[in-house]
Amino acid sequence: MYCGLLSIVYTINGEFNLSAWMIVLALLFDISDGSIARLTKSTSNFGKELDSLADVVTFGVGPAVLVYRSILYNFQHIGIFLVTVYAITGALRLARYNIQSEGVVKSFTGLPIPGAGCLIATFVLMKLKYDHGFIYNYLALLIVVLAFLMVSTITYPKRELFLVRRTRAFQYIFIVILLLGLITLRPTLFLFASFLIYVVAGPLNYLARSRLYQSQPQQEQEEVPT
Repeated sequence: MYCGLLSIVYTINGEFNLSAWMIVLALLFDISDGSIARLTKSTSNFGKELDSLADVVTFGVGPAVLVYRSILYNFQHIGIFLVTVYAITGALRLARYNIQSEGVVKSFTGLPIPGAGCLIATFVLMKLKYDHGFIYNYLALLIVVLAFLMVSTITYPKRELFLVRRTRAFQYIFIVILLLGLITLRPTLFLFASFLIYVVAGPLNYLARSRLYQSQPQQEQEEVPT
């Protein structure tokens, strides 16, 4: 939450680069706080609610203020409407998660708001660094898509994304080395591409499962003897 509030202050002062990096930095704390709570055996409903409030500020309000102040202010009332819808859908997604996460959660229902907020933050970083005007014509569509994905029923992986198989250790080492090289050469582009891939992975996985379910009845019908 401290990073989120700093991001908003930096945005008000016109320091968009620092504002965006505060949102990305907050993701590190958001990833680690749950693990630390489990290690110290200090998990509680209070911590879960506080975490959601921090997410609303940091990954909901923070990116909304940043993207409006840096880019969407030219859209006037349309820009205000877009960032408002984004922040509200983010809050709705967190409220639904708190209700559904009574037990062990193996996957997220809807796009997690940290992923959406960090994608917007890195989008702003891309604008500040490269400033390719034709890309930003699709920003309004991106925000609408992110808002829809957060309240959708599309599932996103929680921990499976970070599981490493021992039989493929060398392949993972090669990927890590490649990623470190990309981070060194193009850190902004790497972060933006990483969050974009994560956001797109949900719909692609949903489409793949839908095709699999559609093909199964046909296969069962072919296997039934006449």
